[in-house]
Amino acid sequence: MAVVAVVVGALLASGCSAVGDDADARSTPSAEADAADDSYLPPTPVPVTPSPTTQPDPGPDPLLRAAYPELGYQSFITRFGPRTVIASDAVVGLDRDGEEVWQVPVPAGKRDDAEVARVGRVVTLTYDIEGQAWPGLERLTVIDGRSGEVLWRDETASFVSSTDEALFTSVCTGEQESTLGDCTLSSRDPRTGDVLWSQPTYASSSVEDDEDGLVLVHSYPEGNPGVVQVHDLATGEPVSTTVDARGYVALAGRALVSSGPGDDVDRDGCRQAAFAVDFAGDRLWRRVLRVGRDTLDPGECFEMYVEAGDDGLVTLSWYEGVPTVVDAATGETVWRGERGERTPVVSRRTIVAVQAQGGFAQGVRVVTPRGGDVRWTAPEGTGDLWLVDDDRLIAADVNCYDPCKTVVFAADDGRRVAVYDGYYAGHGPGWLATVAEPGFQEVDYAVYPTRSR
Repeated sequence: MAVVAVVVGALLASGCSAVGDDADARSTPSAEADAADDSYLPPTPVPVTPSPTTQPDPGPDPLLRAAYPELGYQSFITRFGPRTVIASDAVVGLDRDGEEVWQVPVPAGKRDDAEVARVGRVVTLTYDIEGQAWPGLERLTVIDGRSGEVLWRDETASFVSSTDEALFTSVCTGEQESTLGDCTLSSRDPRTGDVLWSQPTYASSSVEDDEDGLVLVHSYPEGNPGVVQVHDLATGEPVSTTVDARGYVALAGRALVSSGPGDDVDRDGCRQAAFAVDFAGDRLWRRVLRVGRDTLDPGECFEMYVEAGDDGLVTLSWYEGVPTVVDAATGETVWRGERGERTPVVSRRTIVAVQAQGGFAQGVRVVTPRGGDVRWTAPEGTGDLWLVDDDRLIAADVNCYDPCKTVVFAADDGRRVAVYDGYYAGHGPGWLATVAEPGFQEVDYAVYPTRSR
């Protein structure tokens, strides 16, 4: 699964009560955890050790620089060996010197909604075909990442989805009658387009998450909120029951963790249930958390978010709330953050907590979950971040109003390794890309080698 896991759909276990008695010993964590849930106040701040403030290395010279218009709102850049691929008014391949060696054009009328993704050793370009009845058709073009050769095309699918290494198409009949077979989801060989397996699904099916050889499929038998089901990535066979999708849901280990519909608990008191079910649909645990009241609409409460981490952990939180990291199998609290933090990186070894106010990042701290020790903190003004170079480095946007810099920290102790101009734009084994915006017509891309010291 990706380091920063994607939050997908939402769920309410079929055949299971969404709201149970808190005294239900089978599904309620410890009394200590319940007390913490009920108070839902930020913990006492832990003394922190700032990251070293020695002047960072300005960083190595870039491997290449290139200026191109963005594709809609997507700054896409990746590398295949010495070849750099950028998405612009075409998908273009650049050599070591930044010279264009191939391109696959994007139709002018599709540049605002076209999507480009990397899947293994290929790049996919997808956009809607005009004039199609619901649910529409997608034009999929699959490109060899090194040579720029168009390997295959497809215009039969209504939905195209992918993970880092797998590609899926969903061919639909145009019916939405709560019938398996309203769409057929297929796993495709990214290089040849060959169908590896196919499974009948309900309408509008797509893959929304993957973990440890499993994929989470979201479909819509009768419209929103739809249903989710876990399938085996290798064979396509369903391995879980189909469950109703409500609230937010995350696939973590062998559990599906959901926030459920908030109004089934206590909308007046802004209390909302989070629960998990196993693949048979049986409830593993249930907790009730207090969430915040919407400051723009005091009659409403914020919805609880559920985000999957690594190692069978999930984060429960709400907008500018207190993140609580729990074990997906048991519901036990592993770590609780401070108000306004979000957790883009969660594992049993490391939690990265980003302080955000008004939706803007203010700083970063790196925590060891066991004991809650803060290993290091990044300075104020440090924003979003990404683990790079086999998780040994952290790249973060810093002071993005003056102008933005990408600062690289050592993940273990917070040493500042390098600083580059521009926003972080992507990374891969041994490289990191930034993008600067000198004007409205084009942006400047730069690719740098990364290293751990």
